[in-house]
Amino acid sequence: MVRRSQKWTCILVVFMTLTLCCGIGWAQRDRALRGTSFIELSREEQAWLKEHKDLRLGMWLGSAPNMFRGDDGSMQGIIPSYIDVVMKKLGLTPKRVRASSFVALWELAKAGEVDVVAAVTAGPERSNAMLLSEPYIYMPIVIVTRSDFPFITGLGDLGGRTVAVGAGHVPHLRIPQEYPDIILMPVADQAHGVQAVDSGLADAYVADQVTLTHISRQYGVTNLRIAAITEYSYKLSVGVRKDWPILQTLVNRALASITEEERKSIQDYWTVLRDSQWVDRPNVWRLVGGVTLAAVALLVWILFWNRRLAQEVERRKRAEEKSRRAHEETKQVIESADVIIVGLDYAGHVRLFNRAGETITGYSRDEIMGKNWFDIVVPRERYSYVWDEFARLISDGPKGMSEAFENPVLTKSGEIRHILWRNSVAAEDNDELAVISFGTDITHR
Repeated sequence: MVRRSQKWTCILVVFMTLTLCCGIGWAQRDRALRGTSFIELSREEQAWLKEHKDLRLGMWLGSAPNMFRGDDGSMQGIIPSYIDVVMKKLGLTPKRVRASSFVALWELAKAGEVDVVAAVTAGPERSNAMLLSEPYIYMPIVIVTRSDFPFITGLGDLGGRTVAVGAGHVPHLRIPQEYPDIILMPVADQAHGVQAVDSGLADAYVADQVTLTHISRQYGVTNLRIAAITEYSYKLSVGVRKDWPILQTLVNRALASITEEERKSIQDYWTVLRDSQWVDRPNVWRLVGGVTLAAVALLVWILFWNRRLAQEVERRKRAEEKSRRAHEETKQVIESADVIIVGLDYAGHVRLFNRAGETITGYSRDEIMGKNWFDIVVPRERYSYVWDEFARLISDGPKGMSEAFENPVLTKSGEIRHILWRNSVAAEDNDELAVISFGTDITHR
């Protein structure tokens, strides 16, 4: 009886505590969800932060959802949300310096007019001018064209074409050196880039997928498509003036302390919840707060009975959710591509097949998944050559990669279609895929 009484007493205390938390939880929900808990600081670090409490923070008027000016005049978006978390963790109240573009802001940074830049991509010029934190945002860069534009597999197919790029951004800096035949059209922001392609002023626009999706939805653009994925990506870091290495260290610690839940909350709000017509910001936090409170109650109950089991379940759930999100993003890009994307295992069986592959070959996923690719779509007279090339790729790995080559496929209807193939060897730790191939239908060229 004593042990049972103690058990129910503990349960009662837990739920009384949760009830008390409800009374103050709503007033503190923004603080809790935005990760405003302070990090541990030494006396020297505290003194330094107190002396530089009002440092100058540089931002620019970009595009939603990454960074933009809201209706109330404040800077909003994914980047400002991360920066707000970092500043609050360090107890800083920075003076915000706004520039019309990143190029203009970078000139201010080089002139010493700002102390911190909210988001900087790594590069020789940037690293020489400022200290950079560890990257805190990763965004793949894609190519967008009109729906009626010819098939492409990458930047190499855009020689002689006009391509819009964000002024001062990664594609603007790297394309002239790596693809000199491309005619660049620098634009001030993502909206102008999308409009340039939509109006026909540019053949393509190269930018991050998150922003492109948001801008296209905002302006109701329906005649554009993601044509290919580039080898570029945005890895955004916080820029700190060269003579403040202590702040670089503190920013890194603040970024490292942001939990996966906090990161997911920021990403979901600016890419999903904010665009929903039925929900506004206060209701979002009420919803998240209610769900969080329920999750906390459940977690406390589980910890009460078996703490070790609960920790293992939570760890697995986080890993699975992270893996699922990455898988869904990759799947979305693969399915939106207008080229055949097929992945084969080491025996030549199909493990990956996209919608464009179904359209071009006439085979559905159910008909081809798990079957031998070479037995189904490779013409008999080409079987030996194609199989030898596949075996060579597996044997030689990345060093055996060759330039694009043409090879026909036999469709379900018996038609021969000519495909321009580019192959990529899968990562060594991928036990399911050996080779991923990208095929462009050039039959009617």
